[in-house]
Order: sequence, then structure tokens, then C-alpha cells
Amino acid sequence: MANRLMIPLDYPDAGQAKELIGKLKGIPCYMKVGMQLFYAAGPDFVRELKSLGYSVFLDVKMHDIPNTVKGGAESVTALGVDMFNVHASGGSAMMAAAIEGIDAALRKNPALVRPLVIAVTQLTSTSQAVMNSEIGIPGEVPDTVVRYAKLAAAAGLDGVV
Repeated sequence: MANRLMIPLDYPDAGQAKELIGKLKGIPCYMKVGMQLFYAAGPDFVRELKSLGYSVFLDVKMHDIPNTVKGGAESVTALGVDMFNVHASGGSAMMAAAIEGIDAALRKNPALVRPLVIAVTQLTSTSQAVMNSEIGIPGEVPDTVVRYAKLAAAAGLDGVV
């Protein structure tokens, strides 16, 4: 059941997230910690979730130069997250760098568990008009999603969304 249920902790602060966590006490599940909550509550909040026995999906959509994503992936692996994501639009080298960061953390501490890393292909808010006219990617959104998914698979990622 824990691998099938994911609770989005889409709150601006830890206090509101903890209210929901208290109501779910004893239910095994993944907790999704998004960007706003992670920026507000930080790594200590993730550590607290892990100490309570939860699996953690860190939804921060890493997207930067490969070396920076490698460092970020190493840091969140050392933090103990069970899953995190990157933007596929960062390219093959950036996605492969996330795997390198995971591997670096695991070499430093073999007791760590390898997190899953998934790629965001296109944000659900990205319309074809925005993708074509503003971002500058020609074609249809589904074609871009498939292209990014193939790049993510080739880079060794565990899945896409």
C-alpha cells in the first residue's frame, strides 16, 4: 500500500503539513514534499518525515547545469529521499548528471538507499501555444513528451511524468 498511495503536502509551511500528517498517522504512504514546503521547512522536515517512517518524494524539479544537478542529486540522496525529479528539458547530460550525483552519494555512504529519479516531460500547465510561441519548441505537446521520455530512459532515469 505504501508504494501506491502518495499524499501531496502542498502547504506553505510545516505546521499545516503536520496537521495532515497527524490525521494520517499509521497509514503507510509516500509523502510528496513540493518546492514551496521544501523551501519553507528545509531538509529537517524531510528528515522528520523519514524518522516517522514515511517514504518521501521530493518534488523540486531540478533544472540547472549538469554539475549543479549532480550536486543537488547527491545532496538529496544523502538526505534520504526515496524519489525526486528533474526537468527533462535540461537535456541528456543534465539527467545523466543526476544519476552521477546519486552514485556519488552511494559511494560515500553505502548504507543509503538509491532513490528513484523521474523526469518531468512537460508541465501540465504548458499549452501548445506556450510551448511553440514562448518556449520555442515546435510541434505538438505529445510529441515533445515522447521525445523527452526517450531521452530520460536513455539517461538511465527510472520513469517520467
